[in-house]
Amino acid sequence: MKLQNKLSLPKINGKTFVVGDVHGEFGKFMDALIAKGFNDKTDRVIAVGDIIDRGEHNNLMLDLLDFDWFFSVMGNHEFMPIEAWVERENEINTEHQLKTGHLLLARWLKNGGDWFIDRSEYDFSPEGVMDSFDRIFLKLEPLVKKLSEKMPMSIEFESRLDQKIGVVHAAVPNYDWSYFDNCESLFEDSFAVWDRQQLEDPITDVKGVDFVCHGHTPMKSVTMLGNRIYLDIGLHFSGRVGIKVF
Repeated sequence: MKLQNKLSLPKINGKTFVVGDVHGEFGKFMDALIAKGFNDKTDRVIAVGDIIDRGEHNNLMLDLLDFDWFFSVMGNHEFMPIEAWVERENEINTEHQLKTGHLLLARWLKNGGDWFIDRSEYDFSPEGVMDSFDRIFLKLEPLVKKLSEKMPMSIEFESRLDQKIGVVHAAVPNYDWSYFDNCESLFEDSFAVWDRQQLEDPITDVKGVDFVCHGHTPMKSVTMLGNRIYLDIGLHFSGRVGIKVF
């Protein structure tokens, strides 16, 4: 499966609202946008990924991907079901046993993905778990298709002040924005959706952009390290949405 490395968006006359991890909290997310003066006729929203899992309104967040004012990069919570699906497809002709794809699916379900299923319809006992996983995979394909088509690894846009702004979920490999012009696929290096080590570096700038916005690691408040802006302030737990307006 080929994932989109970078989506480039043009400058607009309105504002660009970059928002932290939403995790299915559609109502709180929309309330925060309205409070900031968002206008869907003139402005746009770019999410830093992790728009699903944990919250109650995951399908409403996914529906936003079809609106022309809403964009999102891929987070690790979108990457997990895709990774599970790809591994399962690679293993489809191997002996019927517990495989990497099943383990990755279990990891996603355990980490907030259980909104996708009604547990009462599945048997997760040792005797029934393999059949249950296979049945879940059968219904997973439309979600995987939408996530892979609508959520690139990175987004780049021009601000109203003619600044070049990057958005990627966790980190920019080697602090070099041009990475996203050259990598083959997200699957060759999932650093961009998983890394937390760059948070330990308070000063290094990402080359090739004026600012880059991240999520992934919950912070007490919106935090800037070098030219990196961390916007995840734990909406699902704190009720607060990290927003940076350009």
